[in-house]
Parts: sequence; structure tokens; C-alpha cells
Amino acid sequence: MSRQNTNGNTIAEGQEYVRHAVRQWERLLLWERLIRSSNPDDFVLKDVRLKAPLHEGDDWLAIVRAFVDGVAVVGFVSGDTVIGCLMSTAEKIMNNSVKWKDDEYAQR
Repeated sequence: MSRQNTNGNTIAEGQEYVRHAVRQWERLLLWERLIRSSNPDDFVLKDVRLKAPLHEGDDWLAIVRAFVDGVAVVGFVSGDTVIGCLMSTAEKIMNNSVKWKDDEYAQR
């Protein structure tokens, strides 16, 4: 028989929720590490915008603007959830796999 807490959920379910929340928080800390570890001479993150899905089944889209070797660039990364999109974006920036394009709209 499983023990229940006051909300009607089992303690095991509560513990799993906490583990999941901690994993998500640790993944979000990638952004902190990314920003702190960037070398201003090589890579400077300018901003990240998120576009929500417009239709059922569409992905989230991250629009990343940065300076790479002093050149304004833009990159796009998608994900099926907002957290997945942010994590994929951070991971791609950290492992240098974003496909950067010159940012034609950059305000210089």
C-alpha cells in the first residue's frame, strides 16, 4: 500500500516531481555557464527570443543573436517544448553546432 501526502498524491510521486524539477533547473543552469564562459573576443550572446508554436504540432523556435569574432550573426533552433528548445539552444551554442548566418538586421 502506498502512503499518501495531504494532496492525495503518493510520496513517491512527489519525490519524482522534485527529481524532475531539479533536473530541469540543472539544465537551465547551462545558460548561466554559457554566458559566464563566453570569451568576448570570440562569442558574445546578444539576445534570445522565443516564438511559441502557432498550431498544434508546431515547435518552439529560439532566435539567437550574437557576435562571433566581432560579426553580428543570427541562428535558429527549434524544440517541441519551451524547456527543450532552450536546452537544445544552449547545448548547440556550447558545442558550436549552431548554423550562424550574418544578421542582416543587426543595429550596428
